Amino acid sequence: YRVIPRDFGRYEETNALEVEKVCVGTKDLSLEDYILLRGFHFIIYCYYNGETFKELFYYLRGIGCEIYDLCYQLLERIDSAPQMVRKVYYQFLSDTKNELWDSEDDIYRHYREDSNFHKLLMQEEGCNLLQKCHALFFSSYFEIFLDYIFIEARMLLNENGISYDSEIMESIRSYIMNTRKRVLDLVKEETLLELAYDVHAWKEERYRRPLSGYKRKARFKLFQTEKQRAIIQNYIKIYGNTKAGKGKILTRINPKILFREVAVMK
Repeated sequence: YRVIPRDFGRYEETNALEVEKVCVGTKDLSLEDYILLRGFHFIIYCYYNGETFKELFYYLRGIGCEIYDLCYQLLERIDSAPQMVRKVYYQFLSDTKNELWDSEDDIYRHYREDSNFHKLLMQEEGCNLLQKCHALFFSSYFEIFLDYIFIEARMLLNENGISYDSEIMESIRSYIMNTRKRVLDLVKEETLLELAYDVHAWKEERYRRPLSGYKRKARFKLFQTEKQRAIIQNYIKIYGNTKAGKGKILTRINPKILFREVAVMK
């Protein structure tokens, strides 16, 4: 049993919450297996779902690399990941275990105490854990998570004897980092970006040709529009500026609409 995320409140001096029953194992699936699969879900949710790493995945597929193999390697080698990636991942696993209770009565009894119920109201507990971690991924540690997938991608390519262009990989990494970091922050300054390969033109032409055909010095101005800032302000007003609130925002909108606008410079 667990508390249904964000389905609680205090009404007429009463602590009220909803509880759901969840399956965390079968005769063929242990609780440890369940936790492991939740960890893999964390990897898929942050790295594969959406379009955050779309350019990297298109390039890797084009040179013969399986994206599933890369995602699974991110899971298998998590203990070699940067410290903050490990911290977020293992906190997610810990919270996954700790949100489970043996009975509904245990939950109601625990949150009858105002000091415990206050943790729900402050979004310290009772959150959608994947959404909460996704918010950390995008708002606090994006560059660190970004570095991890590029380190593992290069390692996977080397281990499988697949040739790749380091300059292309760096162009893709720089393009992703500068267009997608701090998507939930209000940013007024512009960023100037120069790449050895024109990743933006490749994307705009829907990846029809190999990126190797776009080798030219490309210069861009990256900026956040007034419309994007208004979207961020409105959603933060509704859901708050906490990790859980930002996670909820990212389920209500496609993060893609908050990626920096790109102006090509001659």
